[in-house]
Amino acid sequence: MTAPSTEEYQHLLQMLRGSAHNFEKAEDDRGRLQASLECYRHLLRYLRRDPEIQNGPIIRSLEFLRVKVTDIERGAKPFENTIKPDGKGSKPTGTNREHIQGMIAYAFEVLRLGGLNRRDALQWLTVEVRKAGFLTENGSAITKDQLEGWRNEIRRNTKNKASAGAPVTACEQFDLLQAEYSLSLRSITDSDTKRAHAYQLAKALVKTVRSAGTNVAPNRRSIG
Repeated sequence: MTAPSTEEYQHLLQMLRGSAHNFEKAEDDRGRLQASLECYRHLLRYLRRDPEIQNGPIIRSLEFLRVKVTDIERGAKPFENTIKPDGKGSKPTGTNREHIQGMIAYAFEVLRLGGLNRRDALQWLTVEVRKAGFLTENGSAITKDQLEGWRNEIRRNTKNKASAGAPVTACEQFDLLQAEYSLSLRSITDSDTKRAHAYQLAKALVKTVRSAGTNVAPNRRSIG
């Protein structure tokens, strides 16, 4: 690939900043989808400067996503029902909100591992998710009971009986984070260092979730 000039790259950044601004000020998911598509189109135009991408198979996979999402943004049914939901039922599983439940539940878990009591951990996490503008799918603010409920659902869940608690995907996401971070956090002996590390990790999880959008959390408000 021919290396892009500094001017070309700076122009791309300027376009992406504009799309990001439009995304943040959008009032609904359609507006956010339009801004995201705009951002994606800027990236595609930039990548098309490379003859290998423009003339080879790479562009087809990129354009497939652009075309399908554009159709959805205009009101078309996704894939005209040619893709069936995963799992045994009619509802889709493994969706983004299930990953998010696992991530935010682990943010609560890691604060507890860091030495915060239940009340302080819930208070801190509730403030952080609201500061981030993170809402449920129906646009409601997330409550302390809901945050605790997500974690409790996962903790009591058994993967062969997912209906007893959280969706399997949420549990798997929680387990992945637990395997990656919990052991190292427990090994920190200094309480101040452990707590600071827990805050840092929980903030990173909230930031990651916020990057996925705003109205992305499950609607249910289980107290568990």
